[in-house]
Amino acid sequence: MSETITPRLLRSTEAARYLSISEALFHTRVADAVVSIRIGSRRVWDRHQLDQWIDRQQGLLSATSSPADRNPLDELLGT
Repeated sequence: MSETITPRLLRSTEAARYLSISEALFHTRVADAVVSIRIGSRRVWDRHQLDQWIDRQQGLLSATSSPADRNPLDELLGT
């Protein structure tokens, strides 16, 4: 049985694909809005940070809040 590992850190091409956008759009709209990590000369983005960026775009998170700030009941009720 083969086990698939989903990478948490994504290069820009992978991050763009994860968000279903072009790499050019990723660089103009997302890359500087999400904190990246440098590993050697490589710049990568954390999938969890990309998920939070999506939540902020949808108004599910404010720019200053983090998921830890949210009450589980708020999550359940969608408030």
